[in-house]
Amino acid sequence: PWPISYAFSGPLTAAHRQELDQTYSAMARLGCRFTRVYIGDYRTGLLFDREGKVTGVESAFVDYLDQLAEAANRYGITVMFSLTDNSMADGRGL
Repeated sequence: PWPISYAFSGPLTAAHRQELDQTYSAMARLGCRFTRVYIGDYRTGLLFDREGKVTGVESAFVDYLDQLAEAANRYGITVMFSLTDNSMADGRGL
């Protein structure tokens, strides 16, 4: 489950933190211990050179991911970050 939107790109606002706490708390009560989160739109947080090649990751984006994982970990939930979604894996994406 991802309550905020389809994919995460940060930053976490106070409203996001509250929503995540409610969601992860409910998941933990139901026995769920893992969740998958799609990361942005596959460009979010990445740094590119003039040719369009990825050269790194923005430090703020890494901080956002840490905050998201911390929210889940408070409830014993592990976040699995996904760089692709099913449409890319089955050939219908991009």
